[in-house]
Amino acid sequence: MKRFAALLLALVMALGTASAQEAEMTAQGVTVVRNHVEETVGHKQIVVDYPTFSCDDPQLELYLTDRIT
Repeated sequence: MKRFAALLLALVMALGTASAQEAEMTAQGVTVVRNHVEETVGHKQIVVDYPTFSCDDPQLELYLTDRIT
């Protein structure tokens, strides 16, 4: 039973990281998109999570992306 629960938990965790890009939040016309990048360099695995923003105002989008990411 413990193995089944561990397998189920591992699958749920894997599904959460499987998507490379997903909309995390939308409020007042601004959408926050979570980006997930995994890269293997030699024997090291580098994982980077960073937000990007999209909205109708290109200046606001550029400001948010430059200041927060």
